[in-house]
Amino acid sequence: MNPNELEAVREYVTVVRDMIRHEDEVLNHRLSWMWTLQGLLFAAAGVLWDKDMRGVLIMGAVGILSSVSIGYSLSRGLRAVRELLGMAADQKHKLPNGVELPPTIGARTKAIEWLLPGRFLPWIFGLAWVSIIVLRFFWRPGP
Repeated sequence: MNPNELEAVREYVTVVRDMIRHEDEVLNHRLSWMWTLQGLLFAAAGVLWDKDMRGVLIMGAVGILSSVSIGYSLSRGLRAVRELLGMAADQKHKLPNGVELPPTIGARTKAIEWLLPGRFLPWIFGLAWVSIIVLRFFWRPGP
C-alpha cells in the first residue's frame, strides 16, 4: 500500500468517526425530546386523573404513539452507527499487516443492544402508558 492509499484510509476513518459523533449527538437530542415530552405527558395525566378520563386517555395515546415514533427514530440512529462502524472496519481491513489506526470508537466490547437507552426506554414508556390506561379505565379498587 502506497502512502497516498494509507492516507486515504486514515482520512476515510476520520470522516466516519465524525459521522458517528454527529449521529451520537442526534441520538442524545432525541432522547432528550423523549424525556421532556414523556415528563409533560405524565404530569398532564396526573393533573387530569380524577377530573377528565378522556384527557388521561388522550395523554396515554399520545404517550404510546410518541414512544413508538421516537423509538423508531432512535433505532434508525443506532443502526446508522452500526453501519458506520462496519464501513470503518472494511477500510481498516485494507491496511497492510502491522499498520493500525486508533479504534473508531472507545468501546472495546460489544454493547447489549436491547439495554441501550435508545432501544429500551421507548418500550418502557410505552408499557407505562398502557399500564396507566388500564389502571385508569379498567381497574376499580375495592371499598
